[in-house]
Amino acid sequence: MNSQIRFSALAMGLSLILAFAVGCGNNPDKAYERVMRAYHQRQPDWIGASLYAQEFINRFPDDQRVRQMYDVLVNCHIHLEEWALARSVCEEVVRRFPDEATRYGAELARGTTFLGEGNYDEGLAALNQIVDSTASVMMRLRAIDYTASAYQLKASQPNAATEVEWANAISAYDRWLALASIPETASAISDITEACAGILIRRAEAWRYMGDLVRCSQSYAEIANATQFPDLTRSEWSYVSAEYLKDHIQKGDPDTPINEPDRQQLIAAYTLTVEQFPDTDFGIWARVELCKLYKPIDPEKAESYLTEAVKRYQKYVDLYQNSNNPDERNAQRFYKTKIGDAYFAVEDLDRAEKAFLDLRNMFSDDQNLQYCDMKLKFIDEIRNRASGSPVSATAEVEAATPAGQ
Repeated sequence: MNSQIRFSALAMGLSLILAFAVGCGNNPDKAYERVMRAYHQRQPDWIGASLYAQEFINRFPDDQRVRQMYDVLVNCHIHLEEWALARSVCEEVVRRFPDEATRYGAELARGTTFLGEGNYDEGLAALNQIVDSTASVMMRLRAIDYTASAYQLKASQPNAATEVEWANAISAYDRWLALASIPETASAISDITEACAGILIRRAEAWRYMGDLVRCSQSYAEIANATQFPDLTRSEWSYVSAEYLKDHIQKGDPDTPINEPDRQQLIAAYTLTVEQFPDTDFGIWARVELCKLYKPIDPEKAESYLTEAVKRYQKYVDLYQNSNNPDERNAQRFYKTKIGDAYFAVEDLDRAEKAFLDLRNMFSDDQNLQYCDMKLKFIDEIRNRASGSPVSATAEVEAATPAGQ
């Protein structure tokens, strides 16, 4: 993970930190308009907006919009990575506006300035004070979110106690989820389901960064079983869970032999995706993976999974057969491509070639068939490859075949 991650991304949410207690005047004057025009234009003028905001604060110290100007000023400095200046503004806000909402908002922004500088311990100390405070639930959730990011950044540093920092990040995500489960939070967040989904994915990926693909796989399997999420999303998580398990077993090398116990584990994982989400793209492609797994031990069963996958993709090809709608034609091309990919993935080059040639004939007037041409070229290269090639056909097929998406 890049240790120089810009905290401007985090800052995008900071427009709320002072706004909780701020009300906009109904008759903004020209000075106010100039600030907001620079701040909200399509490509914000951070320097101009910061200068105008500071001028507004100096000239109109008693205006009810001053706190909003501080908000603008902090955000401009953060976007410009002027961490010390942003921090000094936050400290001024705390002195000038002692009400709790504004104070905690300014402290939150102040904590992120330390993270932007790479001073993670100082930033974590500031943020954890908010996490353990009486701040609003939204403020505490945001602080927890930032602490998780800080731990991940710490883990990327040279000579870092990587495992410890990733474990801290995972604990932070657990704490976020626990706080998000209370009724007060559910009513405060407009889409609590989507918010939780984002955190669950980040926690699962934290296990991957930690190097524990088994726990990563298990985490994706757990969230795939959460019925409050849409089936299409859950099908992806279920499939990804199986993929990470495969990566763990094969150490990322598709030529690594799979022993029987591991084969059965993978069969169970992909079968779960098929059974729970049979007609999603991930559920269909899971059948292709099952074909590959069964091929050495039960060729007949392997062929049945492949046949079923192709049948389901063909259903969508036929659905849009007579359509002139561009979106539906694109969908037809997509599913026709997946048929070729399915045959290619199981190293059935003859049927893969036929499928891609059929695709080219079906869309003969389409200039966007580079992928099809690339696959046909791969097929020719694999056929012509000498048996002593250092790159196996299996590895080449894996490299050229997309995941079930």
